[in-house]
Amino acid sequence: MTNLYRAVLSNLLIKPKKAFKLIKRYDLDKYQFYFLILIGITNVIHRDFLKLSDINNNFWPREFVLILVGALIGWVGIYIYSYLIYLTGKWFGGHGDQSQIFNMLSYAAVPGILILMISLIAIIILRVLNFSVADYNVQQHIWGDDYFAIIQTVKYSVNFIAWCHFILTIIGLTVFQGFGIGKSIANVLAALMIIILPIALFVLALRLHHH
Repeated sequence: MTNLYRAVLSNLLIKPKKAFKLIKRYDLDKYQFYFLILIGITNVIHRDFLKLSDINNNFWPREFVLILVGALIGWVGIYIYSYLIYLTGKWFGGHGDQSQIFNMLSYAAVPGILILMISLIAIIILRVLNFSVADYNVQQHIWGDDYFAIIQTVKYSVNFIAWCHFILTIIGLTVFQGFGIGKSIANVLAALMIIILPIALFVLALRLHHH
């Protein structure tokens, strides 16, 4: 990894605008698929966190296969999302093309790799402590309980990192689309609405049909 990439990654959280300007200026896309593979693995492990932490769960080979699939297709969701941001960004006069936005989103997702590290550490600790999902009821536990403390720490860490991802996406759009903060937020929301609205209408239609 060259000094330029190291400069980008070291500034991503402390000086994100500077990092995104470097990414745009030098078209730094060499490692984007490595980032996205890790994010794909992260999504699978986070989704099945409690199952993987359960001492009674012998997660080989099913979970291993799911992790491999997540690694292979981890970039698909971000690719689709980048296209929707590109498409809706045109409505607001955005200047970025899809490949640039896709690259920006891959960097904005990099803090999510911390979720992978936190989750793996928590999974190992919980399995060492003989954690069992069948015996665990979150409503009966408090912060003094080891299981509860670990699981809640992971939960709040994930929420914090998710907000970092959102903020980095907004800042990235100010650089790649040439927007202010307000338009960048509108660009993200418009892209999300294209995903959410058809699903909401489909669910509503099903409910009306059953009634």
